[in-house]
Amino acid sequence: MRSGIDAVMLNDTRQEFDDLGLGTERSSLRDAIGAATAADNAALDHALVGLDLAERGDLIRFLGINLSARAGVEQWLGEHCPVGWAPPPQTGLIADDLIALGGLPKAFRAPRFDAGPAGDWIGPAFVVARSQLGNRLLLAQAGAALPWEARRFLAGTAMQGYWQRLRTLLGGSFAPGDAHAAIAGARATFAHFRGCIERFATARSAVG
Repeated sequence: MRSGIDAVMLNDTRQEFDDLGLGTERSSLRDAIGAATAADNAALDHALVGLDLAERGDLIRFLGINLSARAGVEQWLGEHCPVGWAPPPQTGLIADDLIALGGLPKAFRAPRFDAGPAGDWIGPAFVVARSQLGNRLLLAQAGAALPWEARRFLAGTAMQGYWQRLRTLLGGSFAPGDAHAAIAGARATFAHFRGCIERFATARSAVG
């Protein structure tokens, strides 16, 4: 029964690649994950578009969302990545930034993350590593308005080196089954982040 389900998933993945104009011979796994999750990435960016990191309250909310979302993802990756392939942790940097701003709750609860039965570690690692590119853009946009004591997360460089390693790993051709697992894990990660954004929006409304 399981093999039949897997065959359906692989056929769906191949069809998705055809729709995106991808082929395993001419496209890398990195390209496949990026193309297949472009809409998920855009939805996440849209959910954060109203935040102005030059404003203290919005910066605290942005950092809180990231701490909430990344805590569960980091724990899961630490348990599922091959030795040496877990992304550098970011939650400590985020917590230090929040402490500097006076915005870290005394009892901080982070939702559990699970890539699901179809996902593997590559997808979540891809999402959190590539997000550092967006962080650099946010840092540049905020400029001098961003408090110097709260730049650890956005200005950190450890994830950049990891992203380069991961890009190299994912730069070759791939099997549809490998791509399916990576894409499933990436989509689960995007959904996890959006869920954390919604939790913060709900909490903000309740306070208001």
